[in-house]
Amino acid sequence: MDRLIIEDARVRSVGYLSRKQELEITFVDGETRLYMGVAPGVYLNMMQSDNVGDYFTQHLEYKFVFQKLK
Repeated sequence: MDRLIIEDARVRSVGYLSRKQELEITFVDGETRLYMGVAPGVYLNMMQSDNVGDYFTQHLEYKFVFQKLK
């Protein structure tokens, strides 16, 4: 999964696989989570938002199934 480095107070990097609708997020504290069932439009809206961390908190954090990877 290709990853994009994000300049944000909470999010360090993001990766997305559209065919699987999987979003992988690494936070500045080093924790990485894999979110499942994230539609491409949700990912694009997050990446186009003014603040990725705020968008994540409001629209993704506890609204999708996830597993901690590290």
